Amino acid sequence: MRISLIDILDQRLIVRFNKNWKQADIEVYSSVGQLLHSAKKVSTYDDYKLPLDNLTNGVYIVKIKSNDGEIVTKKVIK
Repeated sequence: MRISLIDILDQRLIVRFNKNWKQADIEVYSSVGQLLHSAKKVSTYDDYKLPLDNLTNGVYIVKIKSNDGEIVTKKVIK
């Protein structure tokens, strides 16, 4: 269960996946639970660049679900 949120670079959050995963669904929620971004069946072979340019500074929850149903949740501060 190794998921890394690498860094915020050029208004994008870099997500690095577990090498055993094949695909993942990614969701970003506000601190009050509002879904702000969703990406389905993302390839996990490369880093995913999650766009943050439309989000204001604050705390966000990134929820990542593997093709096997494993769920990883991370807090992000922009």
